[in-house]
Amino acid sequence: MILSYEDSQLFYRLFYSLLNYTNERCQIVPNAAPLVIGTPPDGSRILPLANHIWSHRDIIDDFLADNPNLPADEASIVRNWKHGLQGSFLIERVLKKGAIMVHLETSQFYQVIGLTTEWEEMFPYFPVMMRTTLLPFRDRITYAVTIEMNRVTFGGGIKKSLREQYMEAKRNGAIHTTLDGGDSSLYNPT
Repeated sequence: MILSYEDSQLFYRLFYSLLNYTNERCQIVPNAAPLVIGTPPDGSRILPLANHIWSHRDIIDDFLADNPNLPADEASIVRNWKHGLQGSFLIERVLKKGAIMVHLETSQFYQVIGLTTEWEEMFPYFPVMMRTTLLPFRDRITYAVTIEMNRVTFGGGIKKSLREQYMEAKRNGAIHTTLDGGDSSLYNPT
């Protein structure tokens, strides 16, 4: 599952605005032209800017203060990015409602939708290990444009263990579908 065209355009407009603001303010990537929607994402520019934001999340407050005319719903989306979850993840499987990822640092499971490309188009097999930042977007979870791949192949024993962990998380309603932190963020299989 991916964001609708309208939602993906909104996501990129807000995210690129935050990245451009960060670069203008902090000069993380000196002399770089602003990121523009419709051009292929440039990880060499996006990644250092995004990493700066995740390690200095107060810049999100600064961005919002310097953009007081941002509509309330859009400001809420950006404000909620302060709850993003950075780290190493493993996509255990892909369902119609999104990829099932496990955060390797906490062993928590998350249901994550793609931005503009289906997960199966990006990866030829699962499980796959990556480093990224999960971001709340409205009532779902997506990711912060860039994915750093970790080329690891998993054997049958690991795959079986991951399947069992997923099934247990599903049975216990322990798959997060939002990053708001409340009980509403957990998938209820019934």
